[in-house]
Amino acid sequence: MMSITGWYGVPVVLVDTRKTSSPPCGHTSESNRPERDVFRCDSCSAELPITSPR
Repeated sequence: MMSITGWYGVPVVLVDTRKTSSPPCGHTSESNRPERDVFRCDSCSAELPITSPR
């Protein structure tokens, strides 16, 4: 993949995915995600769409 994106001049940014699902309030907790396809903030009750591939 890196060689294909480099060929077309597309920059690739690798990110640590451990904390990419965080609500607007910034509260992080394992309990925010009780199931793989559910994200609900314990602090502000925000619900975020899960976009990870299955």
